[in-house]
Amino acid sequence: MKFFTFTILICTGLFSSGRFSEFEWAQEKWTRSQLEEKLGRYLQKDGRVGSFFTLTDESLTLYDAPETERNRSVDFCLRLLKGKRGALKREKKKSLVGVKIALDPGHLGGLFARLEERYIDIPPSLERKEGIQFDEGTLSFLTALYLKILLEKEGAIVMITRDKIGQGVYQESFFDWLKKNPSLWSGQGSLKSLFRRFYNPLDLRARAEKINAFQPALSVVLHYNSHHVEEEYSSNNCVSSKNYNLVFVPGGFCRNELVEEDSRYEFMRLLVTEDLEESRRLSRCILDAFNKKLSVPVVENSDGASYLDKVCLAVEKGIYARNLALTRLIHGPVCYGETLIQNNIDECLNLARKDFVIGGIECSSRIKEVAEAYFEGIQRYLLP
Repeated sequence: MKFFTFTILICTGLFSSGRFSEFEWAQEKWTRSQLEEKLGRYLQKDGRVGSFFTLTDESLTLYDAPETERNRSVDFCLRLLKGKRGALKREKKKSLVGVKIALDPGHLGGLFARLEERYIDIPPSLERKEGIQFDEGTLSFLTALYLKILLEKEGAIVMITRDKIGQGVYQESFFDWLKKNPSLWSGQGSLKSLFRRFYNPLDLRARAEKINAFQPALSVVLHYNSHHVEEEYSSNNCVSSKNYNLVFVPGGFCRNELVEEDSRYEFMRLLVTEDLEESRRLSRCILDAFNKKLSVPVVENSDGASYLDKVCLAVEKGIYARNLALTRLIHGPVCYGETLIQNNIDECLNLARKDFVIGGIECSSRIKEVAEAYFEGIQRYLLP
């Protein structure tokens, strides 16, 4: 009787913490089988994630600590729907007019490319008299800029998170931030490690906050990929024969990634909204457009991208749930694109060309093709 009373108290919200009470609207909207589908397909990369919640026919209860902690508290209790839930009716847009779309071009590029270690610098060889240099932050920004042009021609309202090459979204530049935090760098760590460990997470959160404030119908995070070669060499400086496309969607929580309340909040959000399935639909449309427009296939197991098995859940071919900062923090449908292998033997030559102009900057027409692929994928997702 005491256990029954305790369960009722939890599931009437008396034990839900402040932030999680935002999910009260989702009470009795989901069945156990639907949550099990989401957990297995998208969310639980590591089974130990399950130690933070209990799932019964009546409810899913999320706790602030794993089951090994005696004094753990309830974050939220979601009462489940008994019986069948009707299929969600998705309304297609008649056009892109007025549709809000957020674009986040990955990294900073420019002067920060070496600090980020997101660049290509292939030295001259017997086959190539001149070296090949470019950086991912510049590629992604120019891609977003051209994609914005295409979308706005169709009437969409488009926001790009960062304004120019070599600039992030966080309120302070990296070096201004360093000056205000001397305890982090005085005599300790390299600039690269300080950037990646401390500054980059601040910038990523600022990007997500800017996107969420914009409240878009969908968000696209634009990246270009690279393929690791032999361990003694760097993918920044050595070419690979591999070339493929893939995309990330939210999910793929690993061990200890529910320790922080922010992460548990986003975990619950993904459980009670349609964001996971809509992210998959959007990503499938974009990935198909990559393959068709760019004539580059979806990643295969034989390509040897081992991190996909280690830290991701394979949702379907070429689509992986991965718990990156932006897949976790951006609300609504999101596609995190990883197109082309920058250090592929042929692709690096394509991307280094100067045969097109975007925003007054000479660049490769390959960038234009990537932007067009994103555009076609977004159209396919939104329109009949």
